[in-house]
Amino acid sequence: MDVVILVAGIGSRLKEKTKEIPKCLVKINNKSILERQLEILNEFKFDTIYLVGGYKINKINELLTKLPYKNIVLLDNFDYLTTNNMYSLSLVEPYLNGHDFIWLNGDILFTKDVIQGMLECNNQNVIACIPNLYLNESMKIKTNGKQVIEISKLIKENDYYATSIDIYLISKETSKNLFLTIKNWLLEDKNSWSELALNAILDKQYFTYYIVNTPWIEIDTIDDYNKALEMFK
Repeated sequence: MDVVILVAGIGSRLKEKTKEIPKCLVKINNKSILERQLEILNEFKFDTIYLVGGYKINKINELLTKLPYKNIVLLDNFDYLTTNNMYSLSLVEPYLNGHDFIWLNGDILFTKDVIQGMLECNNQNVIACIPNLYLNESMKIKTNGKQVIEISKLIKENDYYATSIDIYLISKETSKNLFLTIKNWLLEDKNSWSELALNAILDKQYFTYYIVNTPWIEIDTIDDYNKALEMFK
């Protein structure tokens, strides 16, 4: 099984903290977000971890040369200024179409338990999520029991089941459908969220969810950054 981490964004809401480095390299108590992610992921002995960078990608490459991991491939979204993370995800299609993989965003902090729990789910398509946490800017899910039937930022609070933490486990069969949907979507719109393509295949592919009971945060703003300092020592 492989992993893809999407790390192309600018992170402008973090202001001075991302003036010289991409968001994934912002340090939380002396260790960057990306370093924390890679430490966890490499405990599971994944085959290859693909990073899709863009903004200040040279800084990511500099970090990788200093780390001990040999299973990391860095890809460049040269069009990061005019595209969104769906386009970034499309760049791993030659490597991951027909493969099982975990996909996550490069601006989140989480614990090892999340990956362990997702891998132990009986279903191969899994969305990690937190119930009782409605966040306007985050992806939310609706379910009909154990099956996810919708993922969107627009789901209303009285309709949602949980908030996605932006970590997804995709089976090899589902990957084919996902990348085909992304390919067709990008013909019309290159500036879309990857979860829109995921939502489009939920009626064809069975997805379940994993409930997260350990610390997690998405770091978009200075307020998020300050919270992360307290959550992840």
